Amino acid sequence: MREGYERVLTARLSDGWYLYNQDIKTKLETRINDLDRVTFFEGLGSVGDKARRIAALAKEIAPAVGADPEVAERAAMLAKTDLVTGMVKEFPELQGVMGRYYYLAQSASALRDAPDGAPQGEGSGSKLHPEEAQRAVSKDGEAHQIADAIRDHYKPAGQDDAVPTAPVSVAVALAEKIDTLTAFWAIDKKPTGSSDPFALRRAALGVIQIITQSSLRLQLSEVFLLHASAAVSSIGTATAESLDSIIRQYGRVKAVLAGGSSEEEVYTDYLRTKIQDGNSISIDLLSFFHDRLKVYLKEKSHRHDAIDAVRMGADGNLQDDLVLIVRRLDALEAFLKTDDGANLAAAYKRAANILKAEEKKPVREGAQTESAGFNLELMVEPEEKVFFAALVDAEVKAKKAVEEEDFEAAMTALASLRAPGDQFFDKVKVNDDNPALRANRLALLARFRAATAKVADFSKLEG
Repeated sequence: MREGYERVLTARLSDGWYLYNQDIKTKLETRINDLDRVTFFEGLGSVGDKARRIAALAKEIAPAVGADPEVAERAAMLAKTDLVTGMVKEFPELQGVMGRYYYLAQSASALRDAPDGAPQGEGSGSKLHPEEAQRAVSKDGEAHQIADAIRDHYKPAGQDDAVPTAPVSVAVALAEKIDTLTAFWAIDKKPTGSSDPFALRRAALGVIQIITQSSLRLQLSEVFLLHASAAVSSIGTATAESLDSIIRQYGRVKAVLAGGSSEEEVYTDYLRTKIQDGNSISIDLLSFFHDRLKVYLKEKSHRHDAIDAVRMGADGNLQDDLVLIVRRLDALEAFLKTDDGANLAAAYKRAANILKAEEKKPVREGAQTESAGFNLELMVEPEEKVFFAALVDAEVKAKKAVEEEDFEAAMTALASLRAPGDQFFDKVKVNDDNPALRANRLALLARFRAATAKVADFSKLEG
């Protein structure tokens, strides 16, 4: 039995060595054109189109992740080239891995042959063992950056997979996944229910893991919008080419039925129904990312209600800086574990409930409400004066802390409201018989609610 296994293994290794030596005869750069003959997905163009989109995006992302834009662009253009090699066709699970070996071997061959003036095109690198290639380019930092990016651009392939950390690898890995997401969003092939045939949830999780674990400050909305616009343009051409005859036939029929619309107008209109615009893609993708981020953070034992409390930005829209969300979440959860945090959350809920009840009541003609504004002269109780003074101080400190992204300091500022808030609720009658005092105290509570909202949305907290 052992001899039988050895014969099979020897044959497979021999095949692999043969394929390796055949593959390195053709430089990866030469294989880029071969990618144009491989379809990525119907309506999304070729793998070559995808490679060019990834390269453009990697170049844009590179400065934000500390990578050289030109190196990132070059690595991205080569990242998919091993898909058309004999080795990867025979062993698809080696995609990326073989690309790294081939690039190192060809780089080593170029270094070895250059001083002698030997040719560096077809045939260079033949018979060079992968370990020899690794040693030969050990001092060539750029070669290793590109080679590692080729290998790692698929990572992470799951929650337990290694996450790229080298800047060039990060730029290319992010670009690859963001391109996949924007491209499928552009043709409306989104995950539905439990169905996710294109592994888009996994791609989004990969982006989240890379960004959060490397603490990358990316404005995802801008990245999505930038790339979605480019992707839509690229995909529009690909869709037109792949569906040309079908769409034009549809256009002819509809033009006749419509009575006057030109074939070209109907054709263009049909394409619009098949391809989403860049702004819609960006908005919808960010919402999708928030859903995946919540799942990711819950699996890391974060409170689901606390996650909801930090998702929105100051402008009322979904926050697109994932690192900022995580930092705010950590600060909020730490604060809520303290007595001050728990009691302040309770005070917020009490104030919110009072205001909510008042907002439901019909407004009587001539009545004063909290929307009428706040009047210092109507504060008659010591406790409300102390609470107001503490609130003014906390507003200033919390605002400054949030602007400086010091969320621990922002929580500390809110914590200063705990004692005066308790005293206010214990000693002051909010729904006073005097309409003016009542309206003024409601206005004070509304200001308290607004102050806490600058730090986190306490209305999302449970318990």
